[in-house]
Amino acid sequence: MASEIQTIKKSVLIKCATYIEQSLIPVFQKENWEVFLLGKKKTDFCNVTAYDCKSDRDALQQVLSVYHFDLIVYDLREKIGIQSIACLEEFLQVASTRSQGKILFLSGADVLEKKRIPAIETTFVQTESKEGKLLSRLEALALSWKQQGLHITILRFPDIYGTGMERKDNFISQYLYACAENKSVPLYRSDEKRDFLSSQDVAYAIFQTYERGYIGDYLHFASGKPLTYDDFYHIVWENMDKEPKIDSHKQGHFAQAILDPEQARKQIGWKARHSLAENIADVYRDVTHTLLFEEKRRQKERQEQRDKKIKERIMPYAENVIGALLMLWLMQIQGGSSVNPIVPFDFNFLYIAVMGLLYGRRQAFLAVFFSYLILLVLSFGNLGFGLIAVMYQPAELLHFLSYLAMGVITGYISEQSKFRDDENRWQHLHDQERYRFLCHMFKANVNIKDKMYRQIVNSQDSIGRIYRIVSTLDSVEPENIYNKTALVTAEVLDVSQIIIYSVGRDSAYLRQKVRIGDMTEGEPHSLRIDDYPYLQQMMKEHNLFINRDLIKGLPDLAAPIIYEGRVIAVIQVYQMDFDKWSTFELNLMAVTSRLVSTSLARAYTWEQEMMERRYIPGTRILKEKEFVHIIEELRERHQMQKGYSVTIARIDLPGMTYKQIDQRLGNQIRLEDYMGILGDSVWIMFTDVNKQTLALIQKRLAQGGVLISEAKEVI
Repeated sequence: MASEIQTIKKSVLIKCATYIEQSLIPVFQKENWEVFLLGKKKTDFCNVTAYDCKSDRDALQQVLSVYHFDLIVYDLREKIGIQSIACLEEFLQVASTRSQGKILFLSGADVLEKKRIPAIETTFVQTESKEGKLLSRLEALALSWKQQGLHITILRFPDIYGTGMERKDNFISQYLYACAENKSVPLYRSDEKRDFLSSQDVAYAIFQTYERGYIGDYLHFASGKPLTYDDFYHIVWENMDKEPKIDSHKQGHFAQAILDPEQARKQIGWKARHSLAENIADVYRDVTHTLLFEEKRRQKERQEQRDKKIKERIMPYAENVIGALLMLWLMQIQGGSSVNPIVPFDFNFLYIAVMGLLYGRRQAFLAVFFSYLILLVLSFGNLGFGLIAVMYQPAELLHFLSYLAMGVITGYISEQSKFRDDENRWQHLHDQERYRFLCHMFKANVNIKDKMYRQIVNSQDSIGRIYRIVSTLDSVEPENIYNKTALVTAEVLDVSQIIIYSVGRDSAYLRQKVRIGDMTEGEPHSLRIDDYPYLQQMMKEHNLFINRDLIKGLPDLAAPIIYEGRVIAVIQVYQMDFDKWSTFELNLMAVTSRLVSTSLARAYTWEQEMMERRYIPGTRILKEKEFVHIIEELRERHQMQKGYSVTIARIDLPGMTYKQIDQRLGNQIRLEDYMGILGDSVWIMFTDVNKQTLALIQKRLAQGGVLISEAKEVI
């Protein structure tokens, strides 16, 4: 049943360079977002959908019509060129007609003038570079659509670095590729400054901008530690096999406007976590691996081109020569005549037709030349005329014209057929691509329809989910609520390994109450609170615990159950899947624990009010009917908890009243055990015990003067 729970995921559409996508996608997937890529035919990431839509406005409209994206990330710097303005204009026009969420445009520091002081968001846009001017026009165009109702913010970054960079992505990629290929780099001024930012920091900057609801026009991000060229040079050199080559005759410009990240720190709490010195080794290693892969790919392409050249250029000529030699042999055995005496047919026509139909006019004309040349040579030998005279013989001239006509006709037919085949092949590929796109859109529509159907019919939205949790926990029996809590937690979080611990009377120990899952059998039945710092903090602050450091021996997630201002139980979850480590799942856990606390409070209140009906007055000894009822509730727990057992033991304390028995046993039995009446005797119910544990309990009771006359396992 847990697997049927469908949650409403947020969705993000990303149009960025590959190396930025590789950092962005895991950040959003970790938070349970659906990720889509624009401008890519395919992707290596799992559970990521890619749409090309580069030159198809209708396809872009359909994508934005089917999906309501909560966030769109559009990199203005990706493959920037004069066509970028038209592409951006088209994208904004389509987005304005569809209901979309936040749109974040990624820009750079090139739009700002190079000054010594860091540039803030209100700094006037002024640049001298060609790319900077084009980028400033793209920014202005994007912001002009904000008045049309689009929620647009422009994020400015310095040079971004990360694994997966291509050769011409930015300055640092060009520099590292040149160094890896042992090429010379320009000479830069040593005192010029430039900033660099990790793609991982960029990913979290984008995510936090959305999460914190920033609505300003601009927001700047930077490492806060710009580097001079000398610093940059030495960082690169330290992670290379040899010193970069410098072309002293070629002057380069290293300086770039420095951005001030103070506004990002104040508004969204963002701060750069990585430095170039820490990550340059991984980036350079990735560049070298990319170059090796490109070299292997180029070798493969060269081999394929050689094979293609042999197949398309050399083989037709070879076959043509072989055909000509075959015609020469036939004409020799036919007595020098081109026409077969048995079958009155000139096989040169067949030879020319075959070459024309297979390879086109060029090979057809070559076959005509060979056929006529063979005919002339044989006629010259047989008739004794001069070679020039033979060419003017009517019969030979007629042969030449008929050969030429055959070559022209078959060559034309072949080339027309090839042209139609190429056209049909292109149209077929286009139709296939369009068909795949429409099929994907259809499946996306079906999935969205199914999600909406489940939300309506099964009430799986927030209100329906809370109602289901409350209705499941609608009980006044504490033991039953603990059972239901384990089941509800497993269903809501879609997990299978859960333990619920109850807090002891002295708040020093946790005792295992309920467990679900085979992997929880090895977990301790009792936890000393002072041995676990997270439990100490939970007892004081009543907060959830998240095992972010993946410490062995601790649960992945733990939540307190609170009653009258103190923790009375703890829900612990183990072996959570990676996609469950999100804010959404933590909120579900928090809501569930609060609802459980409310239900237990109601159950405890009811239990206190019904003390006289359930217990012998003045004691904690259950009446017989209630004692049997507890056994039946524990039978339900046995069905969901493998290895769970219940043993009841009759105690032998003759001559003592029920109050005296209660006082004698009160401090010697566990919190999760029960005392009750069966027949004429007082019995103790031991929950979740094995033979060894039962022997230890009997020994402890005997030391306190309590003898067990009979013990039997009821579950």
